[in-house]
Amino acid sequence: LPSGVLGLAVAADGTRAYIVSKSLWVIDVDANEVEKEIHLPEHCYDAVLSPDGKHLYLTATFGGAKLVVVDTATNTVSGSIDVLMPACMAFTRDPDRLLVSNVYDGSMQSVDLRTQAVSEPVPICELPSYIALTLDGARAFVCHPGNDYVSVIDTTTLEALDRIQVDLGPCALAIGVRP
Repeated sequence: LPSGVLGLAVAADGTRAYIVSKSLWVIDVDANEVEKEIHLPEHCYDAVLSPDGKHLYLTATFGGAKLVVVDTATNTVSGSIDVLMPACMAFTRDPDRLLVSNVYDGSMQSVDLRTQAVSEPVPICELPSYIALTLDGARAFVCHPGNDYVSVIDTTTLEALDRIQVDLGPCALAIGVRP
């Protein structure tokens, strides 16, 4: 595998892993080996699998301004969706709606995957990146690695509701359930 891994997604059944670098590497987890290297049309960053596992979405952050779509049955690039400057993504409770943070534009967009319609960008503050949704799907928490806060976003309107002050450079987050 290459150095400089930028994104990782694992199939729900745990049999495949997808590693993003300059290419997309499909890993057979059981055999512990590369199944396929997919040369990407753009340099990609983040990776998320659709809830049904049929598609992998990649953010073409570096010069691409699009989402690259990979068909996981054939392990081929099957299309792209134009967005602004995507950094990271998260599915809402609607499996056909994907939220996208636009890193250099400081905004969020929503993509309807049934129609590939992309919402107008909604400003949320500079350098948004990783996204985690609350269990009810009503709010998204968005990291701002170049700042000292996490934004709280209404997932219906994409409007910023609040900021949570943290140490400088929050770059990853997860929402868990209390036992």
